[in-house]
Amino acid sequence: MNTQDWLAFTKGDDKAFATLFSVWWEDCYAYAFRVLRDDHHAREVVQELFIRLWTVRASLADVRDPRAYLFTALRNGILNMLASRRDPVLPLDAVNMAVDADPVHQKEARGQILYALEHLPEKTRRVFYLRHFEGLSPREIALETGSAEQTVRNQLATAFKKLQAILLHR
Repeated sequence: MNTQDWLAFTKGDDKAFATLFSVWWEDCYAYAFRVLRDDHHAREVVQELFIRLWTVRASLADVRDPRAYLFTALRNGILNMLASRRDPVLPLDAVNMAVDADPVHQKEARGQILYALEHLPEKTRRVFYLRHFEGLSPREIALETGSAEQTVRNQLATAFKKLQAILLHR
């Protein structure tokens, strides 16, 4: 896609948008699939990307590198999708807990996870608990704690990294 096509797209040209879509959809999907490892979610995040692009097209006229912008927006969409999932992202495999493991191993694994949680700072532990045990979204946690949504996302990422380090090195 050349600069003229990009500018035409930002002005609302349907054909330029179709060109943008046809040129980049496959690469975007492949990238999303590599990260998410799920066809449905990969298609969903790419679809949302192109919808978002069309919605904000007028503000994109100053973008000098459309490819870089596109993949940065896609990466952010993937991160948002991962952050908004309500299923736990705690690396349970790091403590060797299989679904069909015997109750003794499950109890030991839970103990290791609880031990790791106790070593998080209070605010980070609370945010992690609200996300993974209460199932709240980052937006809901931000409202409940009075923090900015991005602060909540940062605390979740920090909690995950610290828990992973504790669990892997214990």
